[in-house]
Amino acid sequence: MSAVTVSGLVKAFGAVRAVDDVSFELPSGAVLGLLGPSGCGKTTLLRCIAGLETPDDGTIAIGQATVFAERGRVLVPPERRELGMMFQSYAIWPHMTVAENVAFGLKVRGWNAAKTARRIEEALDLVRLPGYGRRYPGELSGGQMQRVVLARCLAYHPALLLLDEPLANLDAHLREEMRAELRRIQRETGTTMVAVTHDQAEALALSDLILVMEAGRVRQAADPRALHARPASPEIARFLGAVNRLDGAARAGGLVALAGGGVVGIDHAQPAGSPVVLYLRPGDLRLGAANGDANGPLARVDSVEFLGEALRYRVLVGDRVLVVDQPLGGPEYDLGADVRIAVDGSAASCFAA
Repeated sequence: MSAVTVSGLVKAFGAVRAVDDVSFELPSGAVLGLLGPSGCGKTTLLRCIAGLETPDDGTIAIGQATVFAERGRVLVPPERRELGMMFQSYAIWPHMTVAENVAFGLKVRGWNAAKTARRIEEALDLVRLPGYGRRYPGELSGGQMQRVVLARCLAYHPALLLLDEPLANLDAHLREEMRAELRRIQRETGTTMVAVTHDQAEALALSDLILVMEAGRVRQAADPRALHARPASPEIARFLGAVNRLDGAARAGGLVALAGGGVVGIDHAQPAGSPVVLYLRPGDLRLGAANGDANGPLARVDSVEFLGEALRYRVLVGDRVLVVDQPLGGPEYDLGADVRIAVDGSAASCFAA
């Protein structure tokens, strides 16, 4: 059964269509990631689902209930959509204890005291905060406050949980920890989620289905593995971290002859002789000796950065800069050194030039 169905949704602000004819269907118990740069329309789409924005056209259904339909003049208010929502800010009341924060939605729904107390305990156990009910938000870390918000959202068993950049305010370590916790809790509860993020790693880790948005439209809809392996356009490839561009010409047998020298084996469907471009992530390239047998072009080292587990090289191929993440323990090269690039063709995204 579908948990969320959106069809032909449009939301304009003046002449700008923030959401432009968006349609998708999300199965019950799945996580949808809305991914894209700032201003692409992902938060506006989330707010339309929540009922915080009124679309101009289209339909939205949550479960079997239509909550918005322009032609049918249906507009269910946010409080009747049975949603939970986590914002970028912690959005908890500082004068209330953890238990009082978690209980808020239950009291609004008229739960009795005994049932509320049991559910508070269950929700805090779920987010791994047992015994924290009497604490105040000022006594909690950022990660713990987000767990309280999550417990409050899940306490009343919402039909859908909406996440608007929920981890953006956390530091890198906490963000990674909470990302894993969100996925664990989602799997344990079977809660359907829609998550807005501009962080590619977050979207790939959390989602069962990802919609990549640009200028209000869905440019690609795919599961994380398919999206990572086969972005649909150069723009999506670059957004997903494929910052390196290599020009070349397609050859028969799945080969590409690279400008600057070298031939790469790659799965592509471009006609032989046609110009193509390859997009690769920094980890898809390696550096070797200039007189070695690597399959890519010659380059010159322009800068080196230490990243902890790797060295990040910026190298020049003609006037183009390529970024290469070289794991520690292998050969290292000084500034100005001539090197040859090894290209992992299986990781390349190939497009017509």
